Amino acid sequence: GVLWQSIYRSNYALIGIPLAQSLFGEAGAMTASLLSAFVVPTFNICAVISLSVFQHTGKKVDVRKMLLDIAKNPLIQSIFAGLAVLCVRALFVKVGISFRFSDITPVYTVFDYMSKMATPMALLCLGSQFEFSAVAELRREIIFGVVARTVAVPMIGIGVAYLFFRDFGGAAFASFIALFATPVAVSSVPMTQEMDGDVTLAGQLVVWTTTISSVVIFISSFILKALGVFG
Repeated sequence: GVLWQSIYRSNYALIGIPLAQSLFGEAGAMTASLLSAFVVPTFNICAVISLSVFQHTGKKVDVRKMLLDIAKNPLIQSIFAGLAVLCVRALFVKVGISFRFSDITPVYTVFDYMSKMATPMALLCLGSQFEFSAVAELRREIIFGVVARTVAVPMIGIGVAYLFFRDFGGAAFASFIALFATPVAVSSVPMTQEMDGDVTLAGQLVVWTTTISSVVIFISSFILKALGVFG
């Protein structure tokens, strides 16, 4: 379950969207943000399914419990909460209310700083728990997960996009790099722990894919720029 999760679950929301912005400006960020409305729920639903199916309990998969776990997933709940806020904002606009949360500058600034601190803090916490002694024991699983996430997925995903959807433009391809070439999501570790998966392996995959993906992102961006995708 952890290996399946590492193959498809990239750190799209926290690393991918800022990466798309750095590659193609505001257009890249906007396209990536729109894509996240589909990508993030899909990642989390698939993660719950894969971790449930491959649990080493010896019991039959409880479909009702799996659906409940999907409904209780914090990221999925946050997406619906965000949609609810957008509906309220649309209602405000319709009735002529100009108030925005960003108008409360001190509070908004604090939350903005906290959001930017989330990923570095998560990586620091994960790094403090990292154990080199586990590398030897999990060597095959780590190699498989890292190669799949940082080599196979970017080659297949971005390659297929270039072959069949090259007319989409640079903003879309910035989003594709953010989707396929970024490392395993940090949030995969607490989810694995919550669902009684192999937490040690999940942490190892996050650390190693984060280390290697920087090279993969550079190579992917360089190739696409050389091909004229980014102009």
